[in-house]
Amino acid sequence: MTFGPDGKLYVAFRQGSIYTIDAAGNKELFFEGLTVPTGLAFQPDTERLYVSSRVRDWNVDGEGQILVIENGQAVQIIGGLPCCYLGMHAPNGIAFGPDGYGYVGVGGRADHGEILDGTNAQDEPNPFEASILRFSPDGTEVEVYAHGLRNPYDIAWGGDGVLYATDNGRDESEPGDFVPEELNRVVPGGEHGYPYFECAKCYGIPEGIEIVPNFAEFEPHAVPTGITAYLS
Repeated sequence: MTFGPDGKLYVAFRQGSIYTIDAAGNKELFFEGLTVPTGLAFQPDTERLYVSSRVRDWNVDGEGQILVIENGQAVQIIGGLPCCYLGMHAPNGIAFGPDGYGYVGVGGRADHGEILDGTNAQDEPNPFEASILRFSPDGTEVEVYAHGLRNPYDIAWGGDGVLYATDNGRDESEPGDFVPEELNRVVPGGEHGYPYFECAKCYGIPEGIEIVPNFAEFEPHAVPTGITAYLS
């Protein structure tokens, strides 16, 4: 969810709709017909609403996208994003940075770094999965801002000019082998650990790569799904 330039709160529902809620609590349909809309962010000083959602909600071989909704019309500006481990991991929270570019968290296509087979098959990790992507407002430029975040469900810029991201740890754990959920202080170009840590079949840390430590940790399976920064 996000606040719009009209002062209303915009809320996305997994069923495919976006509603607005005004200060009096009145709810109104804003847009519908989407597939699992997740991240919402207005480009600063505009009425352009950026939405992360799915094109194909298929396990591993799905497709995520970024849409722009303006004047009642939705236009895809970025497609082909990795999606959708067990219907869960996909393009997630969106935030605009102080540089005017958009940022979006994208989850990994596996639970804990495994190369899957059978109906879950993937040959190798997608370069855009388990990362924070940076994109130009028109979608013509897309690059990896930071990597190694298994499922960064939400992101927010702090007053210190740093991007913060929640990250959900693996689902499948043996007793005594639970891993904490994370809050990350995202480092540009940084590797934040996945899939080199906390994985079933770790790939091994490539030579010369230093893993960025977690900024804070939560209880295993706490599933942090929202973050906002207090700016004053």
